[in-house]
Amino acid sequence: MKSGENIISRPEKSSPVVGPNHARRKRVLQDIAKLDISIYAVIVDKRKLSGEGFKYRKSFYKFINNLLYKELFRTFPSLDLHVDEYGSNDFMREFKKYVEKHHVRALFSGSDFNIQNSQLSEFIQLADFVAGTLGYIFDSSKESEHSQEFQQILEPIISSLNFFPRELSFSEFREANIDETFDERIAEISFLRIQDFLDREAGTDQQKKDQINFLKLLLRLQRANPINRYVTTAEILGHLNQRRPERMQEEYFRTKVIGNLRNRAILIASGRQGYKLPTSAKDLDTFVITERKSSCPC
Repeated sequence: MKSGENIISRPEKSSPVVGPNHARRKRVLQDIAKLDISIYAVIVDKRKLSGEGFKYRKSFYKFINNLLYKELFRTFPSLDLHVDEYGSNDFMREFKKYVEKHHVRALFSGSDFNIQNSQLSEFIQLADFVAGTLGYIFDSSKESEHSQEFQQILEPIISSLNFFPRELSFSEFREANIDETFDERIAEISFLRIQDFLDREAGTDQQKKDQINFLKLLLRLQRANPINRYVTTAEILGHLNQRRPERMQEEYFRTKVIGNLRNRAILIASGRQGYKLPTSAKDLDTFVITERKSSCPC
């Protein structure tokens, strides 16, 4: 694989090749380990993701793709991405537009994004097989006495394995940042106020549960997004309303969740684009302006 060329894949696609035939998988892995490639992977424990919305495939894959591309762009200055056309063509075209808007133009020049059928790309088939093997190593439902041996075979060509979600500390939040406007002092104050609230509150009623779920969701989404973008109200409510006893309405969200949290000194920047954790002076300005408008008696 050429330097700067990255193949994106998922774990389930390798099953038709060897499935549970571990002896055959081992032989294939030994051949792969001889290739001039590097493996970079993000391994996600879905059980630890906050928010019911992550249980839905489209929301989950959008989030994971965001996270993976952000991690790749943090590491490599220029990327030539070859992505398996997972799901419907409409979804992939929509996601390609999203990547081009939020990743390539905003961060790096000279990057390319190609959607390909895995059956026509040996590179994607290779990535499929590796991803499937990582499932046999790290998925507790697939682990076996062969898992450690699989990992040892791949170890020489593993560049980086990133586990998500980790316990989100400010240092991890800071290290994951790639936005030029990032102000560490502002971001730390914003982050610590949220953490203090989450440490103190137990979610004893529905309103408190909504506030806790929103803050956890905001931290996760902002950690995964490539730039410090705002998260739209529709995207937030799409997550929060999954399996909620009654659907949360926008007015309730603005007053009982956002408004109440701001009254508790939680810094939440807002604008036409949505909401975010303030991480820059500009974000803080939007918070101050919003507060002034909300308190204006006129």
